[in-house]
Amino acid sequence: MDTQIVYAKTKNFDQPPRKVRLVVDLVRGKKVDEALLILEHLNKKASNIISKVIRNAAASAVNNYGMSRDKLYICDARVDEGMKRVKPFYRARGTLNFKTKRMSHITIGVCEMGVSPISQTPKVEDKSFGANNIHKYKRKVKDGA
Repeated sequence: MDTQIVYAKTKNFDQPPRKVRLVVDLVRGKKVDEALLILEHLNKKASNIISKVIRNAAASAVNNYGMSRDKLYICDARVDEGMKRVKPFYRARGTLNFKTKRMSHITIGVCEMGVSPISQTPKVEDKSFGANNIHKYKRKVKDGA
């Protein structure tokens, strides 16, 4: 059974990614209603915009893909670095420095409970160099060479 992930994004949110990630880490993996309740009582600037993005993703999943809102949970939440705005900062004796204002891109993905998209990833072969697997990686030397 294939799981559909529905994404919603906001770009160039005027707060650095380091601060936004603190809020996103609280709601990653939670049900949508539970995440919105957490964000409603959180005293952070980023909580308002993240709740809007979650509502947008949930509404898109219900209206466009016919998913049930009760079963939706946040299966993917990313905060990436956006543009940087450089502002002049005037100093003494006519010197000039610059302040960098960082922005962030917020991406939230919701999917239905049931089959996890993470469980469908192929398993990677164990490549440990322990005593059991060392014979696979030894160099083969020809006799008389």
